[in-house]
Amino acid sequence: MRADIHSVLKTWERENETTLEVFSRVPEGRNEQTVVPDKGWTLGGLVWHICISERWFCAEVMGARPAGDNEVPADEMPATVAEMAAAFQRSHAALMQAVAEQGEDWVDEAVDFYGNPWTRMELLNLMLRHEAHHRGQLSILMMVAGGQPPTIYGAPGINLEDAL
Repeated sequence: MRADIHSVLKTWERENETTLEVFSRVPEGRNEQTVVPDKGWTLGGLVWHICISERWFCAEVMGARPAGDNEVPADEMPATVAEMAAAFQRSHAALMQAVAEQGEDWVDEAVDFYGNPWTRMELLNLMLRHEAHHRGQLSILMMVAGGQPPTIYGAPGINLEDAL
């Protein structure tokens, strides 16, 4: 039994709220923080990747392009996490509306994803897992930067005061 579009949209909205909560806990002024110097994601780069990925999945891969300006242009990363979060909220609202307007048949249609046919429903679910995956990475970067990630599906697993 597959999920219907309404349950996926509800889950997407809940995951977006969780991501925004994580963003709100990112220590300001630490956008260049990495786990390994000069390698991998910076804290700010990872936040922006999460922001632009939702738009990429929906508009570019699935073809649900919202009306209006792109609130999260990949090559225009804002200076602060607060600005990134605000752009992400605006983009998310427009994308939710664009996807919701498509309907049940649309999500069952297959589109090309790196040379393979995926239904849009599969891609919506992949998008949610992608976001959760990067929230986990972001939690680690936040702790390295001196921040405390929120409880999401359970405690982060360590007490920072005990770990440091």
